[in-house]
Amino acid sequence: MSVGSVGIFSFQVSPIDSLPPLRLRAMMAEAALQEVDLRFFSTKDCDLGNTRVMSRRWARGRWTEEPADLPSLILYINRPRSPEEEGVDRWIRARARVVDFRDRDKLEVDRLVQSSPFSQYAIPGERLDPDRAEAQLSGWLAGGGIVVKASDGMRGIGIQFAIRDGETWSVIRDDVRWQGSATGAVARVLKTIRGRMSYRPYLVQRLIESRDELGQPVAIRVDIVRTPGGGWDLARMAGRIAAQGKLVSNGARGGAYMPIASFLATRKVRPAGDIEAEALALARGVADILITRPGSEDIYECGVDLAIDPQDRLWFIEANPRPQALGAQHERAILVIAYLKALASA
Repeated sequence: MSVGSVGIFSFQVSPIDSLPPLRLRAMMAEAALQEVDLRFFSTKDCDLGNTRVMSRRWARGRWTEEPADLPSLILYINRPRSPEEEGVDRWIRARARVVDFRDRDKLEVDRLVQSSPFSQYAIPGERLDPDRAEAQLSGWLAGGGIVVKASDGMRGIGIQFAIRDGETWSVIRDDVRWQGSATGAVARVLKTIRGRMSYRPYLVQRLIESRDELGQPVAIRVDIVRTPGGGWDLARMAGRIAAQGKLVSNGARGGAYMPIASFLATRKVRPAGDIEAEALALARGVADILITRPGSEDIYECGVDLAIDPQDRLWFIEANPRPQALGAQHERAILVIAYLKALASA
């Protein structure tokens, strides 16, 4: 017996068209196994004059479209961006339970981690003040390499790395590399962000040298999903190796994934099993911290990126409440559907 309908909702284009195809197929397959009726709809499908929506569902090997009651549980996959969409948002929330997410704020999350039992994993850093950013960056450069990024940045785009090689500094941003003095490095970083600092907060962090035995920049990715009991189950833990010419420390833009056992097998200082267990405990702890933020109680997925330094010490890079992971879609779907099913049945 099905638990009833769970709505998958998008404010813009249909969620069928906007969800990654592998994730969509994995969710539909697992919903069938767990007897959960998934109904997909968007803003244009809502009739605000009553409680009906025109929903699409996968049945008997094909898509069908039919009017249906608004599901009692609805998963948002994006946010409203116009007055019309905000009106639909209010209409839905007045009639159903919404599983939503809040855009992440790296500064706030860093502060939460720094004041938690996991403070030893926090990478040193601070917010850049537009009125004294030059002095701040100069002070940080005096202590070594730095990372500069927007506090609300997503997917590692636009992150700047300033790295010293002797008396020369390199500033790396995506595919662009600049070299010069420390003073020039500060000017180069500010040239890119100065115009945006009035409306977008930026932070500077200490660069953590996170590399494998071949010197390639690496990070650890831990993907976890919330359980009906309130804990977090592991969907996947993997090593991320940077694409050629890229950096991942403090940004985790990995070019390739590899199984965590293979990734950790070459570490020299600590046993791989100890590192793996610590990484999972840290990811779960950070996720628990995230859901204490007002508006973030409904986070049900979390991708936590960690650096690992030459002493095999773990460092918290960032947490992604909507991880764009390319793998383990089946494992993730098993856990996500189970969580939604439990909410719909409550």
